[in-house]
Amino acid sequence: MKSRLRSLLEHLANAAKAAEGDALKINLTQTQAAVLAAACAVGRRLGVTGIADTLGLSQPHTTMTLQKLEDFGLIHRVIRDGDKLQSIVLTRAGVEVLAQVEAAENYVEDSVLSALDAETREAFVRAVVDACQGVGPED
Repeated sequence: MKSRLRSLLEHLANAAKAAEGDALKINLTQTQAAVLAAACAVGRRLGVTGIADTLGLSQPHTTMTLQKLEDFGLIHRVIRDGDKLQSIVLTRAGVEVLAQVEAAENYVEDSVLSALDAETREAFVRAVVDACQGVGPED
């Protein structure tokens, strides 16, 4: 018998996949979407190390993920002036896909968690995120 929490998490995951599937032409993994978001973090231009550190990913995994995003045409890499480090820049398609991912996440949050008041919803989301840190393989 499934626990109520497990059932709720499965429902949230299925709703997220359905919403993202409706919105996205490119099927991104959660890690790819997170790397895409980290690459355009407000006021920052992060390289591979910065993105890996921000998301708690290994550098090789981050590099492979960035290569996939580049293959999808969502990012391009730019060598920064004065050094040999790369900055990751979103393409127009990358900006559009990121907006779609954020819209799908907002849809799930608003439709699935709307029965909770704001304080309870925030506490729930925080607890689930904290509980899931380091659980499962990197995708």
